[in-house]
Amino acid sequence: MNLKQKYAIAIASTTMVLMQQIEAVALNAREISTIARDITVKVIQAQTGNNGSGVIIELQDGVYSLLTNYHVAGEDGVYRVQTPDGIKHKVTAKQELPGLDLMILTFDSNNEYRVAKLGNSEDIVPLQTVFVAGFPAIQNDLDLVSGQVRSIREDILINPEEDEGYALVYSNQTLPGSSGGAVVDEDGLLVAINGEAERDPTTGRDISRGIPINIFLSAMEELEQENEIAEAEQERIAEEKRIAAEEARTRAAEEKAAAEEEAEIAAETAKIEQEEQRIARVTESNSENGDRSIALSDNKYLLASNLEGHQDIVHSVVLSSDKKTIVTGSWDNTIKVWNAQTGKLEQTLVGHESLVNSVALSQDGNTLVSGSDDTTVKVWNVQTGESKQTLTGHNDVVNSVAITPDGKTAVSASDDETIRVWNLETGKSILTLSGHEDWINSVAITPDGTTAVSASSDETVRVWNLNSGQLEQTFLGHTDVVTSVAISPNGSIIVSGSDDETVKVWDRPTAKLKHTFNAASGWVNAVAISPDGTKVASGSDDSTIRVWSLQDYQLLTILEGHDDVVSSVALSFDASTIVSVSGDKTVKIWQLQN
Repeated sequence: MNLKQKYAIAIASTTMVLMQQIEAVALNAREISTIARDITVKVIQAQTGNNGSGVIIELQDGVYSLLTNYHVAGEDGVYRVQTPDGIKHKVTAKQELPGLDLMILTFDSNNEYRVAKLGNSEDIVPLQTVFVAGFPAIQNDLDLVSGQVRSIREDILINPEEDEGYALVYSNQTLPGSSGGAVVDEDGLLVAINGEAERDPTTGRDISRGIPINIFLSAMEELEQENEIAEAEQERIAEEKRIAAEEARTRAAEEKAAAEEEAEIAAETAKIEQEEQRIARVTESNSENGDRSIALSDNKYLLASNLEGHQDIVHSVVLSSDKKTIVTGSWDNTIKVWNAQTGKLEQTLVGHESLVNSVALSQDGNTLVSGSDDTTVKVWNVQTGESKQTLTGHNDVVNSVAITPDGKTAVSASDDETIRVWNLETGKSILTLSGHEDWINSVAITPDGTTAVSASSDETVRVWNLNSGQLEQTFLGHTDVVTSVAISPNGSIIVSGSDDETVKVWDRPTAKLKHTFNAASGWVNAVAISPDGTKVASGSDDSTIRVWSLQDYQLLTILEGHDDVVSSVALSFDASTIVSVSGDKTVKIWQLQN
C-alpha cells in the first residue's frame, strides 16, 4: 500500500460529518441545472473505461466523499473521479453499505467543489417533479432529465435490504452511465441516488428507480453504531492481551531472578567481544576503502537541522554527492532546493499540476528529474530553477524516477504498471518495460545505466536490462506491497522495503535472499544504500529511521524525531549524513557524532 492509500480516509471506522438536511427554498430551472452539474461527477473504471456517476456529499480536511451505486464501483480495480472542471482524481478509499446498492468513494483535492445539500426524502410525494443528473456512456456531457415521482414503496422503506434500497420510482428516462447520479427536487436538494432504469411491465412505460437519501442516512447511523461496538470489542481484547502479557512478563522475571546476576555478566562479556569484533571489521573495511570517517562503537547520530517550508507531505528527498544540496518533492505540488550546510531554502520549483512523488539528481548536481501525480516527468536545471523538458507517455500517476550519474538517461515508474526509459538529450521515451501486475512504486538504476530494479504492489522485485528491455530476474519473498528498492553501486546487492514490515537484502547474481531485517512496527516506505555500499537505511510508518550494516547485518542505530510517517531517506557516501522527510512536512538532517 502506498502513502496515498495510507492517508485515505478510513470510512468504515470514521463517522462521516454529513451536512444537515436543509429547508426547502424554491429555485428556478437554471438554478437547479447549475446545482446538478456542480455536484454530479463521473466515476470511471481505469482498466475498462466504463463509467457511471456519483454525487459529492462531503468535504473534510481536503478529502471529498461521494455517493454512488455499488454496481458502479464495487468491482476490484483502479477508479477515477472526473469532477465538473474535467480533472480526474484517483479514488483513495471505497466503502460499501451492506444490503444496499450504494458505495462511498473518496478522493483528495485542494480544489473547491460544491457539496450536495441533503433533502428529506420522507417529504417526497407521488407526482412531485424530480430531476436526475448523470453521465450516460454514449456522451461526454452531463445529462439532466426531469420527470415525476410514480410511487414510493413503503415495504422497502421499512426493510431497505429487500430490494437493495430501491424504494423510489419515477418517470425520468435515464441512460446507462447515469447510475449513481443525483436525484434532486425542485429546491435543488439531493433526495435520492439514481440507480436503475427499466420498463414497467404493466404500463409499458420507461421508468427509473432510486434509493432515497434517508435510507442512506439510516444505514450510516447503523454503520456508526456497529463501528462503535467493534471498537469497544477491540479495546476489550487489547486490554485482555495486555493483562496476559503483563502476567507473563512477571512470571518470566520471577523465574529468571535466581540467575539474573550470572546472565548479566555473560551478556556484558558477549557484548564487549562482539563490539570489539565489529570495530575491527569496520576499521579494516574503512582502511581498504580509504575512508576513516566511521570507526566508532556507538554510531550516535544527532539531529543537526530541521527544515520547514513545505505545506504538505514531503514525499521524496535526494542529497547531492558533495553533500551541499538537498532536493525535496512534496504533495504541495512543489520541489524545493535547500543548502544542506546552512539549511537555507534556495529555490522553489513550480510546474507540476499535482502531487510530486519523486525526485532524482545527476552526479554533478545540475540536472534534476521529478515524477508527479499529473502523469508527467519533468527535467529541471537546478542552477536556474527552470523546467527544461516535460516528458509525457505514462497514462497514470508517476510514483518514482531515477537518473544516471551523467544526467543523460532517466527511468520512471507508474501506476500504469510500466517503466519508461528516457533519453534526456532528446526527451524521447526509448523503452517501455512491462511485466508487473500492479502499481510500480519504486525504481532504481545502476550508475552505468545498464540495469534497473523495480518494486511493485504485486509483491515482487524485478530486474531489467536497459539495453534490451528484457526482464532478467524476479525476486519473490515479500508478503505484501513492495514500496521501495535500492541497488548498490556495483549492482551486486539489492535492498527492498515492504508493507510486510521487513527490509530484504538480495544477492543479484544468484537472485537469492541474503538477509531479512525486521524493520519496524509499521509499513516500510523507503530504503537507501550508502554510496560506499556498507550501510542501508529505512524509513517507516512508525516515524523512525533505522540504519544497518550490510557487512554483518547489525542494527547500528534508530533515529527518532519525526511526528509522522517517514516517506524517504537519503545517505551521504559513508552514511555520516542522513536526510529524512516525512508526513509531518519537515526535512531533517542527521549527523554522525565523532
